[in-house]
Amino acid sequence: MKISIISFVSILLTICVFGLSGCSKNSDHIPSLNLVKQYGEEWTNEKLEGFTRNDIMEIWGNPSGTLSGMYGDIWSMEDDYDYIVVYYNDKDKILELKYVSVLKATILEVAENTITVEPCENEWELESADKITVGIIEISEDIKSEFHEGVTVLIGYNGLVMESYPAQIVAEYGIELSK
Repeated sequence: MKISIISFVSILLTICVFGLSGCSKNSDHIPSLNLVKQYGEEWTNEKLEGFTRNDIMEIWGNPSGTLSGMYGDIWSMEDDYDYIVVYYNDKDKILELKYVSVLKATILEVAENTITVEPCENEWELESADKITVGIIEISEDIKSEFHEGVTVLIGYNGLVMESYPAQIVAEYGIELSK
């Protein structure tokens, strides 16, 4: 009789342990934004494999913005990297995460397909270039109509500055007016 009670309790405990482990949410395994900053893109991309947009939003909250023309969201990082961009497939599965640089700059000149800007004070780009040209071909006409000399903009790019004069960057992640 003792063996059957012990067996029963053992089986019951096993069921409870496995049953409760199934109760943890899938998104509980998504690293926090602090861990993402600490361990980098490659590590984070491995950890995010198989998760969805909703999973990541449960842990990180709502994104700071959404990429226009691409299927992805942007989260503000506040220090080491300006932003993180997470790309999804058409089923909201996470494809990849990238760090994105954001340049805050004042427009000096507006041409048909480019703007020339001056990096604002405290922007690292100012150490290497006082003027930067940015292509605006991909920018919507509504946003372009807001571009005037003296306006401050945020330019999302990959962190690469082409050494020329003026220097050049590619606004891969868009341009918006600074608030």
